[in-house]
Amino acid sequence: MAIPCPYIPVECKNYSSDINNPELDQMVGRLSPNRGKFGIIVCREIENEDLFLRRCNDSYRDQHGMIIPLVDQDIISILNSKKEGIEHPEDEILSSKARSVMAQ
Repeated sequence: MAIPCPYIPVECKNYSSDINNPELDQMVGRLSPNRGKFGIIVCREIENEDLFLRRCNDSYRDQHGMIIPLVDQDIISILNSKKEGIEHPEDEILSSKARSVMAQ
């Protein structure tokens, strides 16, 4: 899987409820062949992660780009792993999320 990404937009959403289609559409609008086809949405939590991953998969299948959601717990896990001396723990989390988006 080769996804062009000279730039990686990261949207941070400090919402108390799940992010929905408008927020996903906002990220899709930031992706293009010249800017890149990969983006990350960071938010507090996603109650229905399967539904959001299906929405990300729809974007991916329609060739709008790969959008990976990260939540607080993902960031905490990365930081705890770094504290324990593990190098690049973000690789596994991002790879796992990408596989989830593609598999939906």
